[in-house]
Amino acid sequence: MDANLAWRPWNPAERTPYVDWWYAYDALLRTNRAGFVPAAADPFRPRSGRGMAPLDAPGHASEVAGSGFAEVPVPAESRNPHWPADGATDWTPPELLARLPDDVPADAVIVGIIDTGVALGHRAFRRAGGSRTRVIAAWQQTATWGGQGYLPFGQELYARDIDAALAAHSRGGDPRDRLDEEGFNRALRLVEPERIRGHRDLDFRAAHGTHIMDLATGFDPVLTDRELLERVRIIVVNLPPQFLHGTAGHFLEFFAAFAADRIVSLAGALWRRLHGAARPDGAFPVAINLAYGMQAGPKDGSMPLERMFRDIVRARPAAATTLCLPAGNSNLARGNATVTLRRGVFGPRPALRWRIPPSDRSSNFLEIWSENLPRNRGPAAGDFVLRITPPDGPAVTLPPARASHFLDLAPHARIYCEARAFRSEADQDRRRVRFVLCLGPPHCLGTTPPPGPAGVWQVEVKCTRRTSVRFQVQSDQSGMIQSGTGLQSYLDDPAYRPWLDTARAGDPAQTLTAAHGAPRDSFAYPMNSGSAGWLEWGQGPVFRVGTTNALASTFYACAVAGYRVSDGRPAVYSATGQERPDATHVLPIQLAYPTEEGSAHYGILGAGARDGSSVAYRGTSGASALATRDIVAAMLTGAGPGYGASDLQRAAAAAEAGRPGHYGPAAAEKTGAGRMPFPPGYRRGRPGRLR
Repeated sequence: MDANLAWRPWNPAERTPYVDWWYAYDALLRTNRAGFVPAAADPFRPRSGRGMAPLDAPGHASEVAGSGFAEVPVPAESRNPHWPADGATDWTPPELLARLPDDVPADAVIVGIIDTGVALGHRAFRRAGGSRTRVIAAWQQTATWGGQGYLPFGQELYARDIDAALAAHSRGGDPRDRLDEEGFNRALRLVEPERIRGHRDLDFRAAHGTHIMDLATGFDPVLTDRELLERVRIIVVNLPPQFLHGTAGHFLEFFAAFAADRIVSLAGALWRRLHGAARPDGAFPVAINLAYGMQAGPKDGSMPLERMFRDIVRARPAAATTLCLPAGNSNLARGNATVTLRRGVFGPRPALRWRIPPSDRSSNFLEIWSENLPRNRGPAAGDFVLRITPPDGPAVTLPPARASHFLDLAPHARIYCEARAFRSEADQDRRRVRFVLCLGPPHCLGTTPPPGPAGVWQVEVKCTRRTSVRFQVQSDQSGMIQSGTGLQSYLDDPAYRPWLDTARAGDPAQTLTAAHGAPRDSFAYPMNSGSAGWLEWGQGPVFRVGTTNALASTFYACAVAGYRVSDGRPAVYSATGQERPDATHVLPIQLAYPTEEGSAHYGILGAGARDGSSVAYRGTSGASALATRDIVAAMLTGAGPGYGASDLQRAAAAAEAGRPGHYGPAAAEKTGAGRMPFPPGYRRGRPGRLR
């Protein structure tokens, strides 16, 4: 540890802690960081044609105006070199509108898919007969720049491009015949093996985006009603490969914000072009599915992406707009702890143990959040003092914290402090303090930068007032190309019980709540909750409650959990929400959809990367896709502009009431309003033959 510790200024409006750490540390890893340039584009700034207010005003993300995302690195060959620095480009210009299809009916529903590895040639996404695609547009965000000046990076494909490629790469020029998928994917740059950081998802047997899109909006083009196929159209945003999301997934918010913005902007532009003259106040209903998430975050609806979700829904009063996200798969990851601090005393005692696994090749991040309190009652950054004990050294007490500053603990360790002021979704002025502890990987290829030591890092926090703090381990994945060498760190607390007395995984998924009059093992709730309605187990402070997806903590998105069809048990990996009407950190799970067929079956079936193939994936991303399918079905019946998560919750509650007896009641913290069956049209991943 550095003996001369001092806080140094840093501007969170220009770079988030994760973006700044990338430039300060990760960018020095020569093995996989060369060839990146700053995006020079902020997804939260206004663009002509979007019709939404900017999100970089003071009070949205921090006490300094700006979102901190403009310098997110993108591959140099993907970036538009002419993109203006202010990001004010009109990205629905007339030349774009002329390329969009002209036969989308006024009663159509637009399904927005934000994912990785979407096979645009798959028959499940074609119109009646299978000769043309239902995809209106598909933005490949980090493909080689396609020369489209209205995009900040990547290239966008349109229905006519996809249809032409289908004909060119099908046997005999007939799209209903066998498709040369290798040639098709390479012609449209869906796969770019010649690029080091090019897309390769479709070269494998399974592709996450293809599976999710099939669950959400896949139909058999031969056996499905023609009218239905004409009315369900798709706008795709193919995110960068996962290794470009950052080792903590921290660039996901940047790319997903552009994606959501693009989907609603294109849907609006298409309506104005085709039907605006007859119905100027109308719009296409839009159902967006984002099948990714993050473990750590404020979880109070204040993230810039969550605020964009809110503004998207509010800006489209003429049509239903719904966003579905997975509840999260980190329930058993031991990445969530809540600690009550006594005034002027370090806590917890003993210190919280953050274990970094050996041979990890990715950076690790721990977030520390103060309570979500009104501005005039919340603590300030200077009220906090941290004490850090590395695996290879004595404890070091840091100077009192300073907002918008960082402190280098060592060449491989840095901590950021930020004061966040925002207006909550209940229109209350709130304030929080956030610390982000960043550690370099224990295993580096080369000597620059120096590796961080593996083992247990002990973290303690002291505050000048009595308060509580939440510790959250951020998502972890490899930043190396097509590599799975990123290992997840976790909070190694001896009081945490990984197993129940029944020898099942220690999770509320195996239990039922007392409120339902059913037996229970227990929930892992904070012991200091003080609420008689909370179930308690163990001594803490590591708990499963609050393990929900950080991007889904807004009332304007639907967080969907997973359960097992055979007996109704919630999936053990599916996150645990928090059923409290006054929740200020974690919102409840809204409902649950199948993610497992049975105890002897892995996941649920959907389309594979190759046309006609089926693969099984497990996880709550599949549940959110099935929820999207149900929402689309409701929109097709003419559901009003307000249709969304609340309506789906009512349907779930009705379905729960009619469940067979062997299911038994489920914990609301795991399944929300209830468990929904497979939606109509789900084909178990077996699309019909075109010929």
